[in-house]
Amino acid sequence: MKLLEKVKPLIDPQKFHHTFETLPPDFHIFHTNKTGGDVIQIEKSGFSVVLQGSKEVQIGEYHYQYRAGDFACYAVDMPILAHYQATQEQPYIDLRFYLPPEQLQQLTETLLSQDYAFPDFSGKKLLSQLSSTLEDALCRLIDLHNSPNDIPILYPLLQQEIIYRLLCSEQGGLLRKITTQGSNAQRIVSAIEWLNQHYNQPFNVEELSASIGMSSTGFYDKR
Repeated sequence: MKLLEKVKPLIDPQKFHHTFETLPPDFHIFHTNKTGGDVIQIEKSGFSVVLQGSKEVQIGEYHYQYRAGDFACYAVDMPILAHYQATQEQPYIDLRFYLPPEQLQQLTETLLSQDYAFPDFSGKKLLSQLSSTLEDALCRLIDLHNSPNDIPILYPLLQQEIIYRLLCSEQGGLLRKITTQGSNAQRIVSAIEWLNQHYNQPFNVEELSASIGMSSTGFYDKR
């Protein structure tokens, strides 16, 4: 995988999370050489692709096995249970990229205005395989690390291309649901964001569901 070969030289073995000095902090590498044991962590909203190694992830009642080349999109910061498979010689490596909500919504609306047919999203198809076009865009973004003078102009364009490639992928149906104003998925995203900000405060489910324009029954059905 050419993306892996570009990322490997940039890894700092002393850090689990590695951001780029020149690129914005919404683009970073995660790696670990430890295997076994369940790790509870928050998966940040955005896009994540496994470059080396594998991991098993539990989200609610669903279990997913990530292998090299698999990617997933997360609508909101989400608690997960992860089990990494790695060795000292071949650490687990993934690349993570934050998706700006405003840009995501703008591109979604543009595609909808052109009658683009988004794939259906069942809620169970979380993983997709990295396409050559998406990998190429990510490689070009990493190359900007060595060309800081190009970043102000080219980074926003590549960011837009990556979001476009994701919208055109199998994950496009999920991304469309969470960015469509008034959809149940978008309302649930709003509720989760509120809970993340007020987790230490008491709340009433009926009042929370009403505040996002849903009945309490519908809210429970969509949890």
